[in-house]
Amino acid sequence: MNTANQTQLGDPSDSPKNSAPALLRLSETDPAVTIGTCQELDQMLHKAQLRCAPDHSLVVTLYVHGHRLEIGLGLPQSFVTIQRCDPTPGPILISIGNARADWGVVFFFRGWHRTEVPERNLLPASTARQVFREFFETGLRSTNIEWEAL
Repeated sequence: MNTANQTQLGDPSDSPKNSAPALLRLSETDPAVTIGTCQELDQMLHKAQLRCAPDHSLVVTLYVHGHRLEIGLGLPQSFVTIQRCDPTPGPILISIGNARADWGVVFFFRGWHRTEVPERNLLPASTARQVFREFFETGLRSTNIEWEAL
């Protein structure tokens, strides 16, 4: 990540850790699931992805380390957003995959709300999962990808 973006978006270590359990919201109708380990996170993401159809990918939300993270599931490409929620809301940061791209794909936020994500913000799904897991484990925003404020 270049220094200009780092200054504008904040230090990746700008992440308060807390002892609250991680909660994963898969849909608007399902209750949040408590997540204790990276293995449990992977299992729940896999379970959610099995519910996707080719024309109905979805976005799930993870609350952990005082932040809200979102990830797209069900397509070969995905994205990750991060927003500090506690003690006060911070800017929403979204992954950058291809800064020159100009179209997008459709995800359904928690299964209901149609959301188009620009291609510039899409990563290979495996990379998005790695970034998501990294934050779950460390409470730190990955420096292996670029980020921008929404």
